[in-house]
Order: sequence, then C-alpha cells, then structure tokens
Amino acid sequence: MKQKESLQLTEQFKKDIINELMYQSTHSENSEIVINQLQDKLLPPHNRSKLMSAWNKALQQLEANDTRVLFGMIVRNGEQLRTITLNKNIGNKDFSTSKKWQSSAFDNSNKIVNPPTSCLKIRHMFDASEIKEPNLKQLIVESIFEKVGPNCNICDIQLDTQSCCVYIRCASEADAGIVHNEINGWWFDKRLISIKFLRLERYLSRFPKSLTLLIFSTANYS
Repeated sequence: MKQKESLQLTEQFKKDIINELMYQSTHSENSEIVINQLQDKLLPPHNRSKLMSAWNKALQQLEANDTRVLFGMIVRNGEQLRTITLNKNIGNKDFSTSKKWQSSAFDNSNKIVNPPTSCLKIRHMFDASEIKEPNLKQLIVESIFEKVGPNCNICDIQLDTQSCCVYIRCASEADAGIVHNEINGWWFDKRLISIKFLRLERYLSRFPKSLTLLIFSTANYS
C-alpha cells in the first residue's frame, strides 16, 4: 500500500471511529465499545489484512493525541478486552467538524440574474461519512447563513442523508438567487459546491411539512 493511500485510510478510520462512538452515545447510555467489535464492524473481512496497518495507526494516534476519546480495559468471560469510549468531560461542541468556505472556483459569469424558482438543491456540503454526526444540520445551516449574508429570507432547509444533498426553500425567487450566487461554485470543506433550481411542487412533494414552517431571516445568524 502506498504511503499516501495509507495516510488517507488512517485519517478515514479515525473519523469513522469518532462517528461510531458519537452514534453509540446517542443510542445508549454507555458509549464504551470493545475495540475488536468495532474492528469487525468497520473493516470488511475480505480486505482486513490489507487494512490492519492503517487501522492500528488510527487507534495509536487517537490514543496519543485525541482527548475526545478514552481507552480502557474490561474482563469478559475471563478475557481482557480493550475498549474505547467518548470522553464525557468534553462538551459536544468539541466534537464538531469545522466547516469552512474556501474560495470561488469561478468568476461572476457563474451568477444568475433571473432565478426561475424559490427552491434549490445543493450538492457536496457533506458526505456519507458525516451523516451520523448529531449536529450536522446545525453546522450546515450556520454555514449557509454565514455565506449568504443578512438580506436573504429562507423558509426551510432540509438534509437528505441518502443522496447527501441539502434542499432549501426560500421566500422568493430573488432570495433563491442570492443563495445560488453566493454559494454555487464555491469550495466548501474541500468540496466544490454545485446548485440546481428545483420546482416548488417537487420540493413540497419531498418535504410536505415545509409549508408549515415560518420564514426566518439570515440576519439572526449574522
């Protein structure tokens, strides 16, 4: 395995482990997991021998450098088993993934003058490895508000974890145009954002409760 690929796998395993612990903590009072069981879940059996080096490095780096997790030992049926759990002395905010806008990939020619609808579908603001993060929607919403500024009225923001897309319904076509022009073609969290407009009927068929939501202004988040 090449060094670059090994480093990428190690980083991905670290992220997967944290996500699994966070998921466990939201579904159980005890987030402690036996490492061997976690290994069985995250490493496919047919490829395990190839991945073990990166897996072990991920565990070593977490134990040495990451205060979000604690390692321990339990005895089960006379056998000592290593465990890993979340550090409950650290607040939830320390588990948040920092999401940042980087720069635009295009010039002003990418902007739209006459937006056709008030609804949008945004790709690449998150990926499948992040869907278990309990505060993912909050991070996405705050990032959108940060970018579009105080003069935009948004009625609804929804995350589709199957397609990893963000759906937005704005108060008007003009507001949707602001979102499009401020976000489309920007690098966000090392991903290039792409947006397409969506008919209101299609948006409401996917999110029928959206009409009951009140309009809120991004000024509240500026």
